[in-house]
Amino acid sequence: MIINLDRGELSPPKFSEDTNFLNWYERWLDEIISGKLITTSPSWFGHLKS
Repeated sequence: MIINLDRGELSPPKFSEDTNFLNWYERWLDEIISGKLITTSPSWFGHLKS
């Protein structure tokens, strides 16, 4: 499980839907290549919506 901790803003952790790092990384690469993640604002790729 991949967890994103933002210690700067002390926001709650965000949990990835992927079961391991390799699955998360491959999905991230697929979305980068496809252009889905090209935005003008920061995104939380690979994390469930809270």
